[in-house]
Amino acid sequence: MVIFKSGIKRQASKQQMTPGSGAGGMRYLRSGIFVLVLCLLFSGMIYVTEDWARASAVRELEQDAANELQRSVSSLQALLSKYESLPHILAVDPRLLALLQDPTNAELTNRTNAYLESINFIGGAADVYLLNARGDTIAASNWRLPRTFLGHNFSYRPYYSDAMQGRSGQYFALGTTSGVRGFYFSFPVSDDDVILGVIVVKIDLSAVEQRWGSPWGKNAYEVLVTDNYGVVFISTRAEWRFRLTRPLGAAEAQEIEREQRYDPELLKPMLLTQTQASGQLLDSATQFVRAGLNDDGAQTYLTKSADMPQAGWRVRVLLPMERVKKEISNVLLLSLSMIFIIVLLALLLVERARRERALRAARDLLEARVQHRTRDLSEANARLLEEVEERERAEKELKLTQDELIQAAKLALLGQLSAGINHELNQPLTALRTYAQNAQAFIERNMPEKAQLNLREIVGLTDHMASIIGQLKIFARKEANVSGPVHVNSCIDAALKITEPELRRAHVNWRVDAAADDIYVQGDMVRLEQVLINLITNALHAMSGSQEKQLRIQCLNLEDKVRIQVRDTGSGIPEHVMQHIFEPFYTTKNRGQGLGLGLSISYRIIESMKGELRAANNEEGGALFMIELPLAQADVSNVHDSQAALQSVGGENEE
Repeated sequence: MVIFKSGIKRQASKQQMTPGSGAGGMRYLRSGIFVLVLCLLFSGMIYVTEDWARASAVRELEQDAANELQRSVSSLQALLSKYESLPHILAVDPRLLALLQDPTNAELTNRTNAYLESINFIGGAADVYLLNARGDTIAASNWRLPRTFLGHNFSYRPYYSDAMQGRSGQYFALGTTSGVRGFYFSFPVSDDDVILGVIVVKIDLSAVEQRWGSPWGKNAYEVLVTDNYGVVFISTRAEWRFRLTRPLGAAEAQEIEREQRYDPELLKPMLLTQTQASGQLLDSATQFVRAGLNDDGAQTYLTKSADMPQAGWRVRVLLPMERVKKEISNVLLLSLSMIFIIVLLALLLVERARRERALRAARDLLEARVQHRTRDLSEANARLLEEVEERERAEKELKLTQDELIQAAKLALLGQLSAGINHELNQPLTALRTYAQNAQAFIERNMPEKAQLNLREIVGLTDHMASIIGQLKIFARKEANVSGPVHVNSCIDAALKITEPELRRAHVNWRVDAAADDIYVQGDMVRLEQVLINLITNALHAMSGSQEKQLRIQCLNLEDKVRIQVRDTGSGIPEHVMQHIFEPFYTTKNRGQGLGLGLSISYRIIESMKGELRAANNEEGGALFMIELPLAQADVSNVHDSQAALQSVGGENEE
């Protein structure tokens, strides 16, 4: 501009030196051209500024829409994920299964209602209720309220049919009983493979709308969520809820009516059509819509949408274009002001230099923060590795401690049986001395045949003692927990051999109903013997005050698993003891007779073999312990042979 003015001055000086009347006209012409160029320049700058302002505002609006869309979808997904697994957890609760099996039990129904009420309160859901196989509600968290679901049939809901087919159900609808919108999660409650009912969790989505809405009543953006029918069921605008964004087909209308998903009187159309923004100079990816109850009150919005396949929803975020117009006006006003006050190149250079310095400072600061963050992450990773190693060491120590505890329990069992074992060994020792003295006397009298008979008796007694001691050595030795096929009859035989002296000393009659065929279970032989010895010893103690002392051991083949039952004729297990019987250090014995670890260790041993140990009271009196283990297909070449059938010898036992 300065150069242009200087050129005008030079031209004016030439005109002064040149005589003639056309000099003044040429000067006015050039001034007019200069003003025209300035006007064109200003107009071009305004046009470019307006176009840039529109593009910038729309890009910013589009970015805000993308951010709000992501936040809205994330909040919905977080809410659904919070409750998605709750029906799966409740479906395995034995209380629900018990009520489905005995729905007429009033006490059980009240306890289940109270339980679902507490689950609903803790979880923050809208309602939790249990349906039987016909779709009738037999238990509900809202059982105390006038709008309770009890007695209502919901077999028409898709979440019920999905669950009855063995799938988890998800469904959104307007509640027919409560009139409250909700999203439903369902899961089948089954006994083995038989589905007896459905557990349903309903969540209220109105809290999401409140979080999306503005506390001052007017939102900077609008959010609406539509289902696969195009029905708006969640929106920051209350008047848009339950509006149709597209016409319904005949089949869709019949399906909504059959499922009773919405109130047909509420389903009215609204305007939601795609349009173009005025003066749009953007790429085709930017979407604009006109939305409203009708064309008169509709507004133009920039929109972003995303699908939620998990729920079958489509989430839209709408930002009004009024914000773009306001920003364009502000930018134009600012530009016009700057055109008249900032013209000099020096100010532009100063601003550019300042921005470069700020950029360098920001880059340096960013690099410093990245280095600091990298150092923090490295330190955190090192700490995490240390924690992992520490946990692995702790798990190894726990495993060693558990093995030591099992070994100590075996030795404690041998200590309890030591009196009977001592008696069982003392009798052969006394007989050995007598037979040896007799053999010596017969040899001195030159009676070799009688001496030979006494020596045979000595050999038989030593074999008997070796068998007892060998069995004790096998049981007492410390070895790693090795899982493999275990012959059940052999384990029962071994356990009885160790406990037989004590059983005889206590005058206990025992009977073994062994399996006719060789049965193998998957587990550890020595530890299974330990569990059986512990159960037999406990039965012996339980019958110490009984006049009739009968011990019965049964082995049952239940197709894919094996059940071993140990039953006594003692006083049975009191109800208050039953619920704590497998807890560590819980015992009903007198001080000094046990620490209460035997049944707890036995329970853990059976559990480690993927089996189950249960206790109950026999109908005919006494206690009944049941061991259930998975059936194993034994490789005969790798498993020790056992006796074909369990034979008890001596005493008053029965076969």
